Amino acid sequence: MVKKILIGVSVFIALIIVALATAPVIFRDEIKQAIDDQLEANVNAEVLYDIDNFSLSFFSNFPNLTAGITDLGVIGREPFAGEVLFAVNEFEIELNIWKLLSSQMSVQGIYLDRPKIFIKVLEDGSANYDIAISSEETVEEPDSQESDDFTFAIEHWSITDGHIIYDDATLPTYVELTDFNHTGSGNFSLSVFDLKTSTEAYLARIVYDGDSYLEKRSADLDIVINMDLDNMKFTFRENIISINDFSFGLDGWLAMPGDDIDMDLTFDSKENTFKSLISLIPAMYAKDFEDLKTSGSIAFDGAIKGTYNDTQMPSYNINLAVADGMFQYPALPQSVNNVQLAMNITSKDGNVDNTSIDISRFHLEFGKEPMDGHFRLGNLVTYPIDLDFNTSINLANFNELIPMAGLDIAGSIEAHIKAVGEYDSVKSTIPKIDALVSYNNGVIRYSEAPAPIKNINMVVSLNNQTGKLNDTKFLIPEFKFDLDESPFFGDLLVENFDNIRWQTELNGDLNFDKLFPVIDKLYPLPGTTLSGNINTKIRSEGKMQDVENENYKALKTSGEAVFTNFIYTDSVYMPEGFAITSGTFSFNPNQIIVSNLATKTGSSDFTFNGTISNYIAYIFNDEVVTGQLGMNS
Repeated sequence: MVKKILIGVSVFIALIIVALATAPVIFRDEIKQAIDDQLEANVNAEVLYDIDNFSLSFFSNFPNLTAGITDLGVIGREPFAGEVLFAVNEFEIELNIWKLLSSQMSVQGIYLDRPKIFIKVLEDGSANYDIAISSEETVEEPDSQESDDFTFAIEHWSITDGHIIYDDATLPTYVELTDFNHTGSGNFSLSVFDLKTSTEAYLARIVYDGDSYLEKRSADLDIVINMDLDNMKFTFRENIISINDFSFGLDGWLAMPGDDIDMDLTFDSKENTFKSLISLIPAMYAKDFEDLKTSGSIAFDGAIKGTYNDTQMPSYNINLAVADGMFQYPALPQSVNNVQLAMNITSKDGNVDNTSIDISRFHLEFGKEPMDGHFRLGNLVTYPIDLDFNTSINLANFNELIPMAGLDIAGSIEAHIKAVGEYDSVKSTIPKIDALVSYNNGVIRYSEAPAPIKNINMVVSLNNQTGKLNDTKFLIPEFKFDLDESPFFGDLLVENFDNIRWQTELNGDLNFDKLFPVIDKLYPLPGTTLSGNINTKIRSEGKMQDVENENYKALKTSGEAVFTNFIYTDSVYMPEGFAITSGTFSFNPNQIIVSNLATKTGSSDFTFNGTISNYIAYIFNDEVVTGQLGMNS
């Protein structure tokens, strides 16, 4: 009898499996049409899939049912037309079929292979993930007893080799993660449980308000959170967060009982070696990082406590200290020694304007050459500043301290900077400043540049003895260098910032065939190239008051800039390039005279002659520029 029952059950299960396996084939067109109808009615996006890429199986995770699809994509519609929201090489979901038959939706596992998730939010708040079409039909609330009987659980999930971008213009924040691998587990059918996650990723970029804060770092996160879903309180346990070799732990709790987010969090470093801190610098985290000689210790800790909402921030306190730090690259004779740092960033009430920054101690030595100082900023309203910084460095030692492939830098830098006081735009006050920076006998050689930049000499001073804005004087009395025996020199004076007076002169050749490779090495400009020559001989002197009164005759501006075979290319905005084959710009206080300006973009050539007027008012006051130009093409 029992044997017959078992045989019957086996046959029944076999028939179910056969039905599940053959239904997509037999009813292929009907299933696809039903899916398309539901997508059209409920999803405001283009969902790309092939019905033949669906699969159902009891065998891969028996006795659970595994449903999967390969090559699935979701593409946005206006205002995100053509933009990828989600794409995945393979997506699988593992279901407990027996619990499903007993009103328990139990997802045993979710697996994503090589997903691309690109989230974008525009300035007006429009989000590309907002793709659900709202229904005008009234949805009846389920019977409370039926709702209590139905439970939903998910056991584990994983993501392999993901690429994630979060681009939110309302914050404004941009985050890009590549090589994203993540696993997690937790029983969401319980009201209290532990959520365990492990994540590895490559932080390609983290940008806030146009400023890049992290680039090209590896990240590892092992986090355990106790989830109290009834009270919406989440307690952190046994957490280690690592960026490159720098690791710290996170403890405390975060709660969301309503619209506010309450928190009481503390964090501190798990690795107290100086080497772990310098791993945050991309140049340090290279292939020879493991062989880097280091010593010294660090201490990193802080706390975030209070309430976060649209009008309030929690208080925060961050401390970083370095004691007796040293690092030396392998095979290089010099080391950076005696690194000492004590820094605190605090806002006692959570108001960002009341943030204070105190670097009470900063010191390091390049070989035997010191750099030291301190910096204190009281708040972000009146900006009370106390700054003292001094250094004297022989740049030739940099080649023996920090490797820079193909680049040699020589010369000496002297810097002495003092600033004490407050900045107040209403009262036209600034801190008292006495700053002098000089670069003498400089040489920059780059292996990929056809000629070195040498005989670099520059002096920059900024001085204010009273704290009044109009007593500020910014002076570059000397700036010169030689590029392949061709000299370039200039000077600049700007003073009386209530009624700015300026005086400047630029004279010499700028050969970008020789200059741009060095610029691009020191300050990379991806996708941009410059070549050709500009010969300049320009002098300008005047007062802002004369600009505002349109008394342009009082502005002593003269000279010219001669372009020869100048080419500018930008891979994004101007991939075909813009060339000035030849041409001269002559300057006087009233206008720029354009003579025989021969240009070319793509296969189109243009020649211009004429004048551009009101250019000084355009530069200083953003007024409308006018002119007359004749063009041949």
